[in-house]
Amino acid sequence: MSAKEKVGESLALIVYNGSASTINETGLRLYPVSEYDSGEGLPYIPMDWPNVGDKWGWRTGKRATNLGTFKDRYLYLSDSFHAPKNGKKNVF
Repeated sequence: MSAKEKVGESLALIVYNGSASTINETGLRLYPVSEYDSGEGLPYIPMDWPNVGDKWGWRTGKRATNLGTFKDRYLYLSDSFHAPKNGKKNVF
């Protein structure tokens, strides 16, 4: 079995705020975020989706559930979803 055939091999490593998320063949291993934390891409938004180079932003609030997930999660659209300044509509 070659290294590429091993299950769970890390295909990508994303480092943000000193914590690391990895993408492997079995899925995502995401780092925990703190209250009022923010960033681009993982762990809340796919990277380069739907177009290559798209950067989505995210932010967490203070309120959390008993399970530790945040009640307040904010997502910021990538530039490709904003209305153009010339007044024309975006078409998908």
